[in-house]
Amino acid sequence: MKIIISIALTTILLLLNSTAQQADYSQLKAEAEQLYAAGSYARANEVYARIGKTGLTPEEGRWVEFRLADTSWRAQAATETADTTKFEQAQKQLEELVRTNPDLGSYRYLAIGDQVAVAKRDGSLRKVRVTQLYAFEGLKRESIERAEFGEIVALAGIEDIEIGDTITAADNPQALPAIAVDEPTISMIFSVNNSPFAGKDGRFVTSRQVKERLDRETLGNVAIRVEETAAPEQFKVSGRGELQLSILIEMMRREGYELQVSKPEAITRQSNGVTLEPIELVVIDCPEEFIGVVTEAVGRRKGQMTKMVNHGTGRVRLEFEIPSRGLIGFRNEFLTETKGTGLLNTLFLRWGDWQGALRGRATGSLVADRTGETTTYALFNLQERGTLFVRPGTKVYEGMIIGENARAVDLDVNAIKEKKLTNMRAASADEAMRLVPPKELSLEQAIEFIGEDELVEVTPKNIRLRKRVLRFNERPKRKET
Repeated sequence: MKIIISIALTTILLLLNSTAQQADYSQLKAEAEQLYAAGSYARANEVYARIGKTGLTPEEGRWVEFRLADTSWRAQAATETADTTKFEQAQKQLEELVRTNPDLGSYRYLAIGDQVAVAKRDGSLRKVRVTQLYAFEGLKRESIERAEFGEIVALAGIEDIEIGDTITAADNPQALPAIAVDEPTISMIFSVNNSPFAGKDGRFVTSRQVKERLDRETLGNVAIRVEETAAPEQFKVSGRGELQLSILIEMMRREGYELQVSKPEAITRQSNGVTLEPIELVVIDCPEEFIGVVTEAVGRRKGQMTKMVNHGTGRVRLEFEIPSRGLIGFRNEFLTETKGTGLLNTLFLRWGDWQGALRGRATGSLVADRTGETTTYALFNLQERGTLFVRPGTKVYEGMIIGENARAVDLDVNAIKEKKLTNMRAASADEAMRLVPPKELSLEQAIEFIGEDELVEVTPKNIRLRKRVLRFNERPKRKET
Protein backbone atom coordinates (compact mmCIF):
# COMPACT_ATOMS: atom_id res chain seq x y z
CA MET A 1 0.00 0.00 0.00
CA LYS A 2 2.88 2.38 0.68
CA ILE A 3 4.10 1.81 -2.91
CA ILE A 4 0.66 2.63 -4.29
CA ILE A 5 0.47 5.82 -2.28
CA SER A 6 3.94 6.91 -3.38
CA ILE A 7 3.02 6.37 -7.06
CA ALA A 8 -0.30 8.17 -6.63
CA LEU A 9 1.50 11.19 -5.22
CA THR A 10 3.91 11.40 -8.14
CA THR A 11 1.86 14.06 -9.96
CA ILE A 12 0.81 17.09 -7.87
CA LEU A 13 -1.11 20.02 -9.27
CA LEU A 14 -1.32 23.45 -7.62
CA LEU A 15 -4.40 25.51 -8.57
CA LEU A 16 -4.23 29.26 -7.90
CA ASN A 17 -6.95 31.87 -8.31
CA SER A 18 -6.20 34.45 -10.96
CA THR A 19 -6.15 37.19 -8.32
CA ALA A 20 -3.09 35.51 -6.76
CA GLN A 21 -0.98 35.75 -9.92
CA GLN A 22 0.82 38.89 -8.74
CA ALA A 23 1.20 37.68 -5.13
CA ASP A 24 4.49 38.24 -3.36
CA TYR A 25 5.71 34.66 -2.93
CA SER A 26 8.70 35.85 -0.92
CA GLN A 27 6.44 36.13 2.13
CA LEU A 28 5.92 32.35 2.08
CA LYS A 29 9.51 31.84 3.26
CA ALA A 30 9.81 28.85 0.91
CA GLU A 31 12.72 27.50 -1.07
CA ALA A 32 13.25 28.57 -4.69
CA GLU A 33 12.43 25.14 -6.11
CA GLN A 34 9.16 25.09 -4.16
CA LEU A 35 7.99 28.32 -5.78
CA TYR A 36 8.39 26.83 -9.26
CA ALA A 37 6.18 23.78 -8.70
CA ALA A 38 3.78 22.71 -11.42
CA GLY A 39 0.57 24.67 -11.05
CA SER A 40 -2.37 26.37 -12.72
CA TYR A 41 -4.05 29.76 -12.76
CA ALA A 42 -7.86 29.63 -12.70
CA ARG A 43 -10.81 31.99 -12.66
CA ALA A 44 -13.42 31.08 -10.07
CA ASN A 45 -16.35 32.22 -12.25
CA GLU A 46 -15.19 30.25 -15.30
CA VAL A 47 -14.30 26.65 -16.09
CA TYR A 48 -10.91 27.35 -17.59
CA ALA A 49 -7.45 27.17 -16.06
CA ARG A 50 -4.00 27.88 -17.48
CA ILE A 51 -1.30 25.28 -16.97
CA GLY A 52 2.20 26.56 -16.26
CA LYS A 53 4.78 27.25 -13.57
CA THR A 54 3.78 29.27 -10.53
CA GLY A 55 6.84 31.46 -11.05
CA LEU A 56 5.85 32.27 -14.66
CA THR A 57 3.19 34.53 -16.12
CA PRO A 58 -0.18 32.96 -17.01
CA GLU A 59 0.31 33.71 -20.73
CA GLU A 60 3.25 31.28 -20.86
CA GLY A 61 1.03 28.33 -20.01
CA ARG A 62 -1.80 26.66 -21.88
CA TRP A 63 -5.57 26.74 -21.34
CA VAL A 64 -7.40 23.60 -20.24
CA GLU A 65 -11.04 23.02 -19.32
CA PHE A 66 -11.52 22.13 -15.63
CA ARG A 67 -14.90 20.87 -14.41
CA LEU A 68 -15.44 20.57 -10.67
CA ALA A 69 -18.51 18.39 -11.17
CA ASP A 70 -16.71 15.36 -12.59
CA THR A 71 -13.08 16.50 -12.15
CA SER A 72 -12.41 15.92 -15.85
CA TRP A 73 -9.71 17.72 -17.80
CA ARG A 74 -9.68 18.42 -21.57
CA ALA A 75 -7.16 20.44 -23.54
CA GLN A 76 -8.84 23.56 -24.99
CA ALA A 77 -6.01 25.27 -26.84
CA ALA A 78 -2.50 23.94 -26.40
CA THR A 79 0.22 26.49 -26.96
CA GLU A 80 2.80 23.99 -25.84
CA THR A 81 3.00 20.22 -25.71
CA ALA A 82 1.89 18.81 -22.38
CA ASP A 83 4.41 16.59 -20.70
CA THR A 84 2.32 13.53 -19.78
CA THR A 85 5.17 11.04 -19.84
CA LYS A 86 5.57 10.91 -16.07
CA PHE A 87 1.85 10.48 -15.48
CA GLU A 88 1.51 7.67 -18.05
CA GLN A 89 4.59 5.98 -16.65
CA ALA A 90 3.17 6.11 -13.11
CA GLN A 91 -0.14 4.66 -14.36
CA LYS A 92 1.64 1.76 -16.08
CA GLN A 93 3.72 1.10 -12.96
CA LEU A 94 0.57 0.95 -10.85
CA GLU A 95 -1.13 -1.47 -13.24
CA GLU A 96 1.97 -3.67 -13.36
CA LEU A 97 2.25 -3.61 -9.58
CA VAL A 98 -1.33 -4.80 -9.12
CA ARG A 99 -0.95 -7.47 -11.82
CA THR A 100 2.27 -8.92 -10.39
CA ASN A 101 1.07 -8.83 -6.74
CA PRO A 102 -2.11 -10.90 -6.32
CA ASP A 103 -2.37 -9.81 -2.65
CA LEU A 104 -3.18 -6.30 -3.80
CA GLY A 105 -6.29 -7.50 -5.59
CA SER A 106 -8.34 -7.44 -2.41
CA TYR A 107 -7.44 -3.80 -1.89
CA ARG A 108 -8.71 -2.63 -5.25
CA TYR A 109 -12.38 -2.33 -4.27
CA LEU A 110 -14.83 -2.72 -1.40
CA ALA A 111 -18.48 -3.71 -1.80
CA ILE A 112 -21.50 -4.21 0.42
CA GLY A 113 -21.45 -7.69 1.97
CA ASP A 114 -17.67 -8.03 1.90
CA GLN A 115 -16.04 -9.47 4.98
CA VAL A 116 -13.35 -7.33 6.56
CA ALA A 117 -11.26 -7.60 9.69
CA VAL A 118 -10.93 -5.08 12.50
CA ALA A 119 -7.49 -5.06 14.13
CA LYS A 120 -7.63 -3.60 17.66
CA ARG A 121 -4.89 -1.81 19.55
CA ASP A 122 -4.33 -4.85 21.79
CA GLY A 123 -3.60 -7.08 18.76
CA SER A 124 -6.95 -8.87 18.70
CA LEU A 125 -8.71 -9.47 15.38
CA ARG A 126 -12.46 -9.50 14.73
CA LYS A 127 -14.19 -10.25 11.41
CA VAL A 128 -17.30 -8.31 10.39
CA ARG A 129 -19.32 -7.64 7.25
CA VAL A 130 -19.95 -4.30 5.59
CA THR A 131 -23.70 -3.62 5.62
CA GLN A 132 -23.73 -0.14 4.11
CA LEU A 133 -21.29 1.86 2.03
CA TYR A 134 -21.43 5.63 1.52
CA ALA A 135 -19.45 7.95 -0.73
CA PHE A 136 -19.17 11.71 -0.52
CA GLU A 137 -20.30 13.80 -3.48
CA GLY A 138 -19.62 17.43 -2.65
CA LEU A 139 -21.37 18.05 0.68
CA LYS A 140 -23.75 15.11 0.27
CA ARG A 141 -23.36 11.51 1.37
CA GLU A 142 -24.76 8.97 -1.07
CA SER A 143 -25.19 5.22 -0.71
CA ILE A 144 -23.15 3.12 -3.17
CA GLU A 145 -22.74 -0.60 -3.85
CA ARG A 146 -19.03 -0.64 -4.57
CA ALA A 147 -16.03 1.64 -3.97
CA GLU A 148 -12.73 1.62 -5.83
CA PHE A 149 -9.39 2.19 -4.15
CA GLY A 150 -8.59 5.86 -3.57
CA GLU A 151 -12.16 6.83 -2.71
CA ILE A 152 -13.10 8.29 0.68
CA VAL A 153 -16.03 6.27 2.02
CA ALA A 154 -18.00 5.69 5.20
CA LEU A 155 -18.74 2.15 6.40
CA ALA A 156 -21.66 0.82 8.43
CA GLY A 157 -22.06 -2.45 10.26
CA ILE A 158 -18.94 -2.28 12.44
CA GLU A 159 -19.56 -1.94 16.18
CA ASP A 160 -17.19 -1.12 19.02
CA ILE A 161 -14.57 0.46 16.78
CA GLU A 162 -12.28 3.15 18.10
CA ILE A 163 -9.85 5.64 16.61
CA GLY A 164 -6.56 3.85 16.00
CA ASP A 165 -8.16 0.53 14.98
CA THR A 166 -7.42 -0.77 11.48
CA ILE A 167 -10.02 -2.07 9.00
CA THR A 168 -8.14 -4.50 6.78
CA ALA A 169 -8.67 -7.47 4.47
CA ALA A 170 -10.05 -10.55 6.21
CA ASP A 171 -7.92 -13.05 4.26
CA ASN A 172 -4.67 -11.11 4.72
CA PRO A 173 -5.02 -8.81 7.76
CA GLN A 174 -2.30 -6.18 8.15
CA ALA A 175 -2.69 -3.72 11.01
CA LEU A 176 -1.36 -0.20 10.62
CA PRO A 177 0.70 1.36 13.42
CA ALA A 178 -1.52 2.78 16.14
CA ILE A 179 -1.94 6.55 16.18
CA ALA A 180 0.03 8.21 18.98
CA VAL A 181 -2.14 10.72 20.85
CA ASP A 182 -0.75 13.29 23.27
CA GLU A 183 -1.61 12.62 26.88
CA PRO A 184 -4.12 14.92 28.64
CA THR A 185 -2.65 17.88 30.48
CA ILE A 186 -5.69 19.54 32.11
CA SER A 187 -8.51 18.00 34.16
CA MET A 188 -11.88 19.27 35.42
CA ILE A 189 -14.62 17.83 37.59
CA PHE A 190 -18.00 17.47 35.83
CA SER A 191 -20.89 17.04 38.24
CA VAL A 192 -24.67 17.00 38.24
CA ASN A 193 -26.33 20.37 38.64
CA ASN A 194 -27.65 20.57 42.20
CA SER A 195 -28.40 24.28 42.41
CA PRO A 196 -31.90 25.57 43.39
CA PHE A 197 -32.60 26.24 39.69
CA ALA A 198 -31.62 22.72 38.55
CA GLY A 199 -33.85 21.06 35.96
CA LYS A 200 -35.56 24.24 34.74
CA ASP A 201 -33.65 24.63 31.45
CA GLY A 202 -32.18 21.27 30.42
CA ARG A 203 -33.57 17.89 29.37
CA PHE A 204 -30.66 15.72 30.58
CA VAL A 205 -29.95 16.38 34.25
CA THR A 206 -29.15 13.01 35.90
CA SER A 207 -25.72 11.53 36.54
CA ARG A 208 -26.50 8.55 34.32
CA GLN A 209 -27.27 10.78 31.35
CA VAL A 210 -24.15 12.90 31.88
CA LYS A 211 -21.99 9.77 32.19
CA GLU A 212 -23.41 8.26 28.98
CA ARG A 213 -22.72 11.48 27.09
CA LEU A 214 -19.12 11.61 28.33
CA ASP A 215 -18.59 7.95 27.39
CA ARG A 216 -19.86 8.63 23.87
CA GLU A 217 -17.39 11.50 23.58
CA THR A 218 -14.45 9.24 24.36
CA LEU A 219 -15.31 7.02 21.37
CA GLY A 220 -14.63 9.75 18.82
CA ASN A 221 -12.31 12.03 20.80
CA VAL A 222 -9.23 10.06 21.77
CA ALA A 223 -7.71 12.97 23.71
CA ILE A 224 -10.53 12.90 26.29
CA ARG A 225 -10.29 10.73 29.40
CA VAL A 226 -13.23 10.14 31.77
CA GLU A 227 -12.69 8.73 35.26
CA GLU A 228 -15.15 8.07 38.05
CA THR A 229 -14.61 9.67 41.44
CA ALA A 230 -15.58 8.79 44.99
CA ALA A 231 -18.82 10.73 44.55
CA PRO A 232 -21.21 8.97 42.12
CA GLU A 233 -22.48 12.28 40.70
CA GLN A 234 -18.99 13.61 39.86
CA PHE A 235 -16.65 12.63 37.00
CA LYS A 236 -13.06 13.64 36.35
CA VAL A 237 -12.64 14.66 32.70
CA SER A 238 -9.14 15.19 31.33
CA GLY A 239 -8.19 16.76 28.00
CA ARG A 240 -5.44 18.44 26.02
CA GLY A 241 -6.22 21.90 27.30
CA GLU A 242 -8.80 24.31 28.57
CA LEU A 243 -10.07 25.03 25.04
CA GLN A 244 -10.84 21.39 24.30
CA LEU A 245 -12.78 20.96 27.54
CA SER A 246 -14.64 24.22 26.94
CA ILE A 247 -15.74 22.97 23.52
CA LEU A 248 -17.03 19.76 25.10
CA ILE A 249 -18.99 21.72 27.72
CA GLU A 250 -20.47 24.01 25.07
CA MET A 251 -21.52 21.01 22.95
CA MET A 252 -23.25 19.39 25.92
CA ARG A 253 -24.97 22.66 26.80
CA ARG A 254 -26.40 23.02 23.30
CA GLU A 255 -27.57 19.41 23.35
CA GLY A 256 -29.73 20.08 26.43
CA TYR A 257 -27.48 18.96 29.28
CA GLU A 258 -27.21 20.63 32.68
CA LEU A 259 -23.99 20.26 34.64
CA GLN A 260 -21.49 21.97 36.90
CA VAL A 261 -17.76 22.20 36.28
CA SER A 262 -14.87 23.08 38.56
CA LYS A 263 -11.75 25.13 37.99
CA PRO A 264 -9.27 23.43 35.59
CA GLU A 265 -6.23 21.84 37.18
CA ALA A 266 -2.95 20.68 35.67
CA ILE A 267 -2.23 16.95 35.70
CA THR A 268 1.02 16.19 37.55
CA ARG A 269 3.34 13.21 37.82
CA GLN A 270 5.80 11.99 40.41
CA SER A 271 9.28 10.90 39.33
CA ASN A 272 11.92 9.99 41.95
CA GLY A 273 10.10 12.13 44.49
CA VAL A 274 9.99 15.15 42.16
CA THR A 275 6.70 16.65 41.01
CA LEU A 276 6.48 17.06 37.24
CA GLU A 277 3.97 19.07 35.25
CA PRO A 278 3.28 19.34 31.50
CA ILE A 279 5.23 22.03 29.65
CA GLU A 280 3.78 23.45 26.44
CA LEU A 281 5.49 25.03 23.45
CA VAL A 282 3.64 28.24 22.59
CA VAL A 283 4.18 29.75 19.14
CA ILE A 284 2.89 33.31 18.76
CA ASP A 285 2.70 35.38 15.60
CA CYS A 286 1.80 39.01 16.18
CA PRO A 287 2.62 42.56 15.01
CA GLU A 288 5.94 43.77 16.33
CA GLU A 289 4.37 46.61 18.36
CA PHE A 290 2.83 44.00 20.72
CA ILE A 291 6.08 42.23 21.61
CA GLY A 292 6.26 43.95 25.00
CA VAL A 293 2.71 43.28 26.19
CA VAL A 294 2.77 39.66 24.99
CA THR A 295 6.11 38.94 26.66
CA GLU A 296 4.89 40.52 29.90
CA ALA A 297 1.64 38.53 29.85
CA VAL A 298 3.45 35.24 29.25
CA GLY A 299 6.05 36.05 31.90
CA ARG A 300 3.35 36.45 34.56
CA ARG A 301 2.32 32.87 33.78
CA LYS A 302 5.82 31.38 34.27
CA GLY A 303 6.61 31.41 30.56
CA GLN A 304 10.14 31.69 29.18
CA MET A 305 11.01 32.94 25.70
CA THR A 306 13.17 30.54 23.70
CA LYS A 307 13.13 32.08 20.23
CA MET A 308 12.19 35.27 18.41
CA VAL A 309 12.24 35.76 14.64
CA ASN A 310 11.57 39.06 12.93
CA HIS A 311 10.88 38.57 9.21
CA GLY A 312 11.03 42.29 8.52
CA THR A 313 7.42 42.39 7.33
CA GLY A 314 5.99 44.02 10.47
CA ARG A 315 5.17 40.76 12.23
CA VAL A 316 7.30 38.64 14.55
CA ARG A 317 7.24 35.02 15.64
CA LEU A 318 7.79 34.30 19.33
CA GLU A 319 8.27 30.90 20.94
CA PHE A 320 7.80 30.28 24.66
CA GLU A 321 7.93 27.35 27.06
CA ILE A 322 5.13 27.64 29.59
CA PRO A 323 3.35 25.30 32.04
CA SER A 324 -0.03 24.05 30.85
CA ARG A 325 -1.78 25.60 33.86
CA GLY A 326 -0.36 28.97 32.83
CA LEU A 327 -2.39 28.83 29.60
CA ILE A 328 -5.73 28.71 31.42
CA GLY A 329 -7.53 31.87 30.37
CA PHE A 330 -4.54 33.14 28.39
CA ARG A 331 -6.17 32.92 24.95
CA ASN A 332 -8.77 35.60 25.70
CA GLU A 333 -6.18 37.86 27.31
CA PHE A 334 -3.86 37.39 24.32
CA LEU A 335 -6.55 38.34 21.79
CA THR A 336 -7.42 41.41 23.86
CA GLU A 337 -3.82 42.58 24.20
CA THR A 338 -3.10 42.13 20.48
CA LYS A 339 -6.46 43.64 19.42
CA GLY A 340 -7.38 40.42 17.64
CA THR A 341 -4.38 40.47 15.31
CA GLY A 342 -2.28 37.79 17.06
CA LEU A 343 -2.08 34.08 16.23
CA LEU A 344 -1.55 31.52 18.99
CA ASN A 345 -0.67 27.84 18.72
CA THR A 346 0.28 25.41 21.49
CA LEU A 347 1.97 22.00 21.42
CA PHE A 348 2.82 19.60 24.21
CA LEU A 349 6.59 19.66 24.69
CA ARG A 350 7.64 17.58 27.71
CA TRP A 351 7.13 16.89 31.38
CA GLY A 352 9.18 19.36 33.42
CA ASP A 353 9.78 20.34 37.01
CA TRP A 354 7.03 22.10 38.91
CA GLN A 355 7.36 25.82 38.19
CA GLY A 356 5.90 27.05 41.47
CA ALA A 357 2.63 28.70 42.37
CA LEU A 358 0.98 31.05 39.91
CA ARG A 359 -0.56 34.29 41.01
CA GLY A 360 -4.31 33.83 41.20
CA ARG A 361 -7.18 36.27 41.12
CA ALA A 362 -6.54 39.25 43.40
CA THR A 363 -10.23 40.08 43.83
CA GLY A 364 -13.14 38.51 45.65
CA SER A 365 -16.74 37.74 44.70
CA LEU A 366 -20.07 39.41 45.34
CA VAL A 367 -22.38 36.63 46.48
CA ALA A 368 -26.18 36.80 46.72
CA ASP A 369 -27.45 35.99 50.23
CA ARG A 370 -31.09 35.20 49.31
CA THR A 371 -33.30 33.98 46.47
CA GLY A 372 -35.32 36.35 44.30
CA GLU A 373 -35.07 38.78 41.37
CA THR A 374 -32.48 41.52 41.29
CA THR A 375 -33.72 45.12 41.40
CA THR A 376 -32.33 48.33 40.01
CA TYR A 377 -32.32 49.89 43.47
CA ALA A 378 -30.17 47.10 44.96
CA LEU A 379 -27.74 46.91 42.05
CA PHE A 380 -27.33 50.70 42.01
CA ASN A 381 -25.98 50.58 45.56
CA LEU A 382 -23.81 47.50 44.84
CA GLN A 383 -22.07 48.67 41.69
CA GLU A 384 -19.67 50.79 43.75
CA ARG A 385 -18.40 47.59 45.36
CA GLY A 386 -17.04 46.15 42.13
CA THR A 387 -18.12 44.80 38.73
CA LEU A 388 -21.59 43.28 38.34
CA PHE A 389 -22.42 40.22 36.22
CA VAL A 390 -26.24 40.43 36.33
CA ARG A 391 -28.95 42.82 35.13
CA PRO A 392 -32.10 43.99 36.92
CA GLY A 393 -34.75 41.28 36.86
CA THR A 394 -32.28 38.38 36.90
CA LYS A 395 -33.29 35.45 39.10
CA VAL A 396 -30.65 34.67 41.71
CA TYR A 397 -30.33 32.25 44.62
CA GLU A 398 -28.34 32.12 47.83
CA GLY A 399 -24.70 31.39 47.06
CA MET A 400 -24.85 32.60 43.45
CA ILE A 401 -22.01 34.93 42.38
CA ILE A 402 -23.43 38.14 40.93
CA GLY A 403 -20.23 40.18 40.58
CA GLU A 404 -16.56 40.69 41.29
CA ASN A 405 -15.57 42.44 44.50
CA ALA A 406 -12.90 45.10 44.24
CA ARG A 407 -11.26 43.78 47.41
CA ALA A 408 -9.75 40.31 47.88
CA VAL A 409 -12.60 39.07 50.09
CA ASP A 410 -15.99 37.57 49.34
CA LEU A 411 -18.94 39.79 50.22
CA ASP A 412 -22.48 38.48 50.73
CA VAL A 413 -24.96 41.09 49.53
CA ASN A 414 -28.69 41.60 49.17
CA ALA A 415 -29.32 41.97 45.44
CA ILE A 416 -33.13 41.86 45.61
CA LYS A 417 -33.66 44.78 48.00
CA GLU A 418 -36.48 47.13 46.96
CA LYS A 419 -36.85 50.80 47.69
CA LYS A 420 -39.10 51.60 50.63
CA LEU A 421 -42.29 53.35 49.62
CA THR A 422 -43.38 56.43 51.57
CA ASN A 423 -45.95 59.17 51.22
CA MET A 424 -43.33 61.83 51.94
CA ARG A 425 -41.88 63.62 48.93
CA ALA A 426 -38.10 63.80 48.81
CA ALA A 427 -35.93 66.14 46.77
CA SER A 428 -34.21 63.22 44.99
CA ALA A 429 -37.33 61.15 44.38
CA ASP A 430 -37.46 61.83 40.66
CA GLU A 431 -33.77 61.23 39.95
CA ALA A 432 -33.23 58.27 37.62
CA MET A 433 -30.86 55.52 38.72
CA ARG A 434 -28.24 54.78 36.08
CA LEU A 435 -26.50 51.43 36.16
CA VAL A 436 -23.14 50.58 34.65
CA PRO A 437 -23.65 47.88 31.96
CA PRO A 438 -22.88 44.47 33.51
CA LYS A 439 -19.97 42.32 32.40
CA GLU A 440 -21.39 39.26 30.67
CA LEU A 441 -18.97 36.36 30.96
CA SER A 442 -18.54 33.77 28.25
CA LEU A 443 -17.96 30.13 29.14
CA GLU A 444 -14.18 30.46 28.82
CA GLN A 445 -14.15 33.64 30.89
CA ALA A 446 -16.31 32.05 33.58
CA ILE A 447 -14.00 29.02 33.82
CA GLU A 448 -11.02 31.34 34.15
CA PHE A 449 -12.69 33.52 36.79
CA ILE A 450 -13.79 30.93 39.36
CA GLY A 451 -11.65 29.97 42.33
CA GLU A 452 -11.08 26.68 44.10
CA ASP A 453 -14.30 27.01 46.14
CA GLU A 454 -16.48 28.03 43.20
CA LEU A 455 -18.25 26.29 40.30
CA VAL A 456 -19.67 27.18 36.89
CA GLU A 457 -23.31 26.16 36.45
CA VAL A 458 -23.97 25.41 32.77
CA THR A 459 -27.49 25.06 31.36
CA PRO A 460 -28.85 25.38 27.79
CA LYS A 461 -30.05 28.93 28.54
CA ASN A 462 -27.78 30.28 31.26
CA ILE A 463 -24.19 30.27 32.51
CA ARG A 464 -24.04 31.07 36.23
CA LEU A 465 -21.27 31.24 38.82
CA ARG A 466 -21.84 29.86 42.29
CA LYS A 467 -20.12 28.84 45.49
CA ARG A 468 -19.58 25.16 46.24
CA VAL A 469 -21.31 25.67 49.59
CA LEU A 470 -24.39 27.80 49.03
CA ARG A 471 -25.44 28.67 52.57
CA PHE A 472 -23.69 31.67 54.07
CA ASN A 473 -23.41 30.28 57.60
CA GLU A 474 -21.91 26.97 56.37
CA ARG A 475 -19.39 28.46 53.95
CA PRO A 476 -15.77 28.92 55.11
CA LYS A 477 -14.74 32.56 55.19
CA ARG A 478 -12.20 33.81 52.67
CA LYS A 479 -9.66 36.10 54.30
CA GLU A 480 -8.19 39.11 52.55
CA THR A 481 -4.54 38.75 51.60
